Amino acid sequence: NADRSAFVDSIHADGTPSGVISLQTQVMILLWDCAENERRFILERYILDPPDDFVRIGSPFMSHFYYMVLVRLGRLDSVIENIRLRWGAMLDNGATTCWETFKGFYKDRLTRSYCHAWSSSPSYFLPSQVLGVSPITPAFGEASISPTPVHLRWAQGAVPTPFGVIEVNWEIKKEMFHLSVRHPEDIIC
Repeated sequence: NADRSAFVDSIHADGTPSGVISLQTQVMILLWDCAENERRFILERYILDPPDDFVRIGSPFMSHFYYMVLVRLGRLDSVIENIRLRWGAMLDNGATTCWETFKGFYKDRLTRSYCHAWSSSPSYFLPSQVLGVSPITPAFGEASISPTPVHLRWAQGAVPTPFGVIEVNWEIKKEMFHLSVRHPEDIIC
């Protein structure tokens, strides 16, 4: 849509463009590097501050791709806040697993499925971004530990690998960053 400088969601069977513009479509365009120069810059602004008439992301599944774009834009803080809000609501309602939909999607129930594997984005972004654990070589033969504190004071967790668990514990005390890492001998960190 040239007037909006945004991508529409579809082209109808008769060839006319859809009038619907969603944040989801803009996310995928950015994720797959389909926009360049000024158009890319405009889409990045839309991701950070979407117009009121854009369809918003309403599912945990699509949130994963949205978070990928936010991380690329250096906005891990926005990812953490969204996780706190969305998955925090699940926890506030007694969840011990990740739901298929966010609270409020259904009017007569909390969600359709109370245990949905592809709704578990926090289990990817918290270890890889906040703890900073990522493989450098396949199967974690070498690993990088590069925590991103964002606005947190501490974090700890364990990341399973084929060689065993990498444990990371960090905290900020008196403006000093303290990091503790335990890893299997077979992994170079």
